[in-house]
This record gives sequence, structure tokens and C-alpha cells, in this order.
Amino acid sequence: MSRQHVRYVLLLMLCFTAGLVDVIGYLRLEHVFTANMTGNIVVLGMSLGRLQDLAIVRVLTALIGFVIGNIVAAIIIGSDKSPSLWYPRVTTALIAEWGLLCTFALLAYLPLTEMLVLICMGCLSMAMGIQTTAARRLGIAGISTTVLTNNLVNAVEDMVAHVRQLFFSGVPSTSRLLSIESRLRILGIVLYACGAIIATVLERHAPLLLSWIPVSLVTIVIVIALWKYSKVNTIQPEKK
Repeated sequence: MSRQHVRYVLLLMLCFTAGLVDVIGYLRLEHVFTANMTGNIVVLGMSLGRLQDLAIVRVLTALIGFVIGNIVAAIIIGSDKSPSLWYPRVTTALIAEWGLLCTFALLAYLPLTEMLVLICMGCLSMAMGIQTTAARRLGIAGISTTVLTNNLVNAVEDMVAHVRQLFFSGVPSTSRLLSIESRLRILGIVLYACGAIIATVLERHAPLLLSWIPVSLVTIVIVIALWKYSKVNTIQPEKK
């Protein structure tokens, strides 16, 4: 597998991780998302409309944690715009995410109090904020590992363009539908959903084990990134 294809696999693993973490946060931490901030803004609006003080505090904790994660990742990664397969500082940011996920997994063994719920929300949302910024910095097909609406829209637009060309120009072309970018966007959505399904099942039967799965996945991503991308690798043109 080429280095270009390895980074695709690593990105998809992060999408799967986000699906796991979002369900963990939603089911275990009072129905608050830790990766999907769009959903949290809706929940915040409903909480404000109903004057639910405690729910407002929880959602704000997740939102603020996510933003802090964005800031931390932006500071770690910096503003280098040179083309690269994988920036070494992205790996450093993922190590910070790994530390937060480990902290949550250890806290999961303690009885949940309201303060502990807020701390856990902060850990998971900061971790997802770091991951979101790190993944966006790689610039792979415009994919975000936590904001999948854009992935869905782009994939649908690709398929519509393919069908339009096929039926209106009479020239069959699979380049738009089967391009690497389209496949990655669709796979990102599918893996996020698979992570959500698996997390829902494990949260009922093995919640403590579930807490360590995101840690394990990010560990694998970090190890492979250190192995394959210890130095800056110049991006080569991709084959469609």
C-alpha cells in the first residue's frame, strides 16, 4: 500500500473513532454530542427555549471544549501551507487527542457525578476538536472526520454530475462517481455510522471496554503515522 493510500486509511479510522466517541458522549453523558457540534447547537437552542439550566451548562461545556481543542491543534500544527502527505505536527496533535481519550477511559471507572460528567465532556469534546482540526489540515478530499454533512453533500453532487454527464452527454464516465475523493467521502460517512452502531451495542454490554476502543484506534493511527511519515512527504498527483 502506497503512502498516499495509507493516509486515506488513517483518515477513515479517525471517522470511525468519531462515530464511537459521539455515541459514548450522547448515551453516557446526558445526551450531549462530543463530536457533532451542529447537533449541540440545536440542543442548546432547545435548552435555552425551555430554560433548562443544567442542560445549557452541559452543552456549553462540550462546545467550549471543542473550540479549545481546535485552538490547541491549530497552535500545535501551525500555519505551514507546503504540500505534504502528512505533517509530523498532525501526529503531535493526535498524541494530545490520545492523552485526552486515555483520561476519559480512566475516569470511566469512577462513579459519575455531575462534576465528573462535565470533566468527561470536556475531555471528549477537546479530543474531537483536536481531531477535527488535525484531519482538516491534511486536506484529504475536503473530508472532516466529525462534520459529515459536507461529506454527504459533496458525494451526492459527484454522483449527480456523473448521472447528468451519462444521460445528457451520452458519454459514460465513471471518473466522477468512482474517484478517490467520492469513495473516501462515502466511506467516511459509512464508517462513522458503523462506529455509532458498534458503540450503541457495546455501551449496553461492555461500556468500560468501549471506552478503550477509541484509545486503541488513535494509538494505531499514531504508530503508523510515526512509521510512515516521520519526515515531511511531498504530495504527488493522485490517480482518479
